[in-house]
Amino acid sequence: MLVRNASMLLADAAQHHGLVCREFARARGVDDAHLRSLVRRGVLVRESRRVLRVCGAPQTWRQRVLIAVWSAGPGAVASGATAAALHAFDGFRSAAFRDDAPVHVLMPAGSQSFRRVGVVVHRTNQFLPADRCVVDGIPAATPIRTWLSLCAATKPW
Repeated sequence: MLVRNASMLLADAAQHHGLVCREFARARGVDDAHLRSLVRRGVLVRESRRVLRVCGAPQTWRQRVLIAVWSAGPGAVASGATAAALHAFDGFRSAAFRDDAPVHVLMPAGSQSFRRVGVVVHRTNQFLPADRCVVDGIPAATPIRTWLSLCAATKPW
């Protein structure tokens, strides 16, 4: 049973940029002990408390964004310049792919604190389900919400 569940987990990872979310693994019937075993055997690599990467999966910008979003916890989405790049807004795609470009994540106000190198965390108490979408398997702010956030963050002078 665990082998079948682990196989389904790895198949899911193939659809999520080579990543496994611990909460999703539990929902598939794979417990923490089995995940630790997969890490010890070199099948998975721990990226954060919530996220594991399949060993050998290519490390990409989109994977880095999904690691940040999933690590931030439930309700988190890619936002700001990161969401603009995911939505292919003019002027944002090339800048986002730089290794030193931060990943912007929006979290609900009151959620558990989160810090990660290379991640800029924004919090809001005004984020409706209609403001959320999924781009290439990555939870993100919708194009309209992204545009409004970018306008609010841009200084007119």
